[in-house]
Amino acid sequence: MRRRGLRGPRMRFRVVGLGLGRRRLRAGRVRLRTLCLLAILVLSIAGLYALLDRRVAPQVQALAATAARQQAAEAISAAVERVLTEEQVTYERLVGVGSDGNGIRSIQTNAVEINLLRGKINGAVERAVSLRRGRLKLPLGALLGSNLFAGAGPNITVPLAMAGSALSDIRSDLSSSGVNQTMVEKGYTGNCVII
Repeated sequence: MRRRGLRGPRMRFRVVGLGLGRRRLRAGRVRLRTLCLLAILVLSIAGLYALLDRRVAPQVQALAATAARQQAAEAISAAVERVLTEEQVTYERLVGVGSDGNGIRSIQTNAVEINLLRGKINGAVERAVSLRRGRLKLPLGALLGSNLFAGAGPNITVPLAMAGSALSDIRSDLSSSGVNQTMVEKGYTGNCVII
């Protein structure tokens, strides 16, 4: 028999009864490590999303609201202009002037014609606003809230869809403009609520 120094013979121990070999233990550790890394990655992405959403969302909403107002104003102007040219609206069609030999005696508003025109304008404005869709391109620097980087960085595209309703009114103003003279003004006031 050989002698192995002062340490004694080498002994090997085996785990018996647990049913786990070395390969299974390593595979379990690798799976556990992978699950932990995946959980950390998911939590990091969720935290980054929450941070960006809290910080960037108000700025995106403000810029999108400004762009929506601008596009709605363009749509309203185009719709009103289209209706007025299609209907060939004139002042004489909306307002009747009664006169005698000495001058103007009365001014009568054609309420039926004005209400029809108002309904057509409201319908055209609502269709024009509800059909408006677009994309808003915002520079990344503007979303970060820094004045230094406000126009810098790549553009981030935000979809923009509008929905709204239109209310309008025809107004009539009479004002004195001298001795025995009255100035008559007819106007259109429109309000469009955009969501």
